[in-house]
Amino acid sequence: MKTLYILILLVFSCFISAQNGNLKKFNDEIYVLNSKHEYEQSIIKIYEVLYNPKSSHYEKYNAYLQKSLTYKRIYNFNEAYGNLNYALEEGLKTDKVKEVNSKIAIEKFFIIFDLQRFEKIREMINDNKNIDLSLIDEETKGLYLSALAIIEIIDGNYGDANDKINNAISIYEKVSPKDLPNIYGKKMFLYQKLNQPEKVE
Repeated sequence: MKTLYILILLVFSCFISAQNGNLKKFNDEIYVLNSKHEYEQSIIKIYEVLYNPKSSHYEKYNAYLQKSLTYKRIYNFNEAYGNLNYALEEGLKTDKVKEVNSKIAIEKFFIIFDLQRFEKIREMINDNKNIDLSLIDEETKGLYLSALAIIEIIDGNYGDANDKINNAISIYEKVSPKDLPNIYGKKMFLYQKLNQPEKVE
């Protein structure tokens, strides 16, 4: 009986690993297509998942999330935001509700941040205090911290801003060094506000 239980666990673990691998491959393909501005091809691939009756709720959640990111690339924020709601609807049908809620909350925050709706941004920061960042991928976490740092700088909370930027830098040094210039740009903004031109240099 114990051997059967272990066998079931191993099979289930292999299934989860394969599913995660397929999702990463899918997301990477969408990222490459979007980077080449082939947005129509991205949407076609996304619809293949959304209209496949064999797709799981989590796969559909992920597809709607990728659809949102694709529309965000072309600055169609209404479609991007709407697809996050569809992603949430699918994600809540999975066993990863906490992860889904955290990810969708952060992606909605990014859209409102890009629109520079600062009152809404502060409201969302307050609402997002209970987000579990340990469930979020490192790259998104770093971007979120750097966005929060900008609000801290605007509000004059320079020490908190510096801490968040440093945390974002340490994350990006590990997961995406190519994007570090964007994070250091936040650091330059901070030093400008502090009137420290030598550090900007």
